[in-house]
Amino acid sequence: MICWITWKCRNDLIWNQKCLEPHEAANSARVALSQWKEAQDKLFDRSWGLLNENDGNERWNFPTKNQTKVNTDAAVFALTNCYSYAFSARNHKGELMEAQSKCKVGTISPDCAEVMDIREVLSWIKDKQMENVVVETDCLVAVQEIQTEAAMNSYFGSIVQECRDLLVTMKDKGVILMFIKRSANNLANALASCSYSIADRIWKAGVAYPEIIHVLNNDLI
Repeated sequence: MICWITWKCRNDLIWNQKCLEPHEAANSARVALSQWKEAQDKLFDRSWGLLNENDGNERWNFPTKNQTKVNTDAAVFALTNCYSYAFSARNHKGELMEAQSKCKVGTISPDCAEVMDIREVLSWIKDKQMENVVVETDCLVAVQEIQTEAAMNSYFGSIVQECRDLLVTMKDKGVILMFIKRSANNLANALASCSYSIADRIWKAGVAYPEIIHVLNNDLI
């Protein structure tokens, strides 16, 4: 948005002899970004391929009794050639059961990092032999690709297939994958973002962690 507004300011100066002050240009960029975000929410359509009526939540919701909710997110740090993924598991009371974050060296696309995160989560659930688990991610592309049966001859496609296979093996265990909006994925987002400075960390239940306690409390409001 800053680049776009700068380009518009340049054109106004050249063609219309209008000069916008830097703080006015910055404010215009903020307004444009805000309007764009609002437009995306209005354009969101549940009929987009393979989504159901429970997809697209805007706030984190409590899982049902005897159910576990696992939120996942990934982050790519292009300047340092790193990427990270994280997840958090909470029970029907909203209590943290466990959370993990990992940071790796390498250059991959954001979508690839997201499906790698989902694969890690599904593997973790399988190893724990958990049942009745809802896995939530704010990556629409990942959910749609995993829910399809289309073959993809790529590294991204191979990870997607691994996620499909894991979901099939745990189908009878009540493990499902859902899409949510970013506003409903705050804890996983915070864990992925901070993993750059506190990489490969595990948060356990019953301990108040300063870096995430405020995010947990906000979700419970």
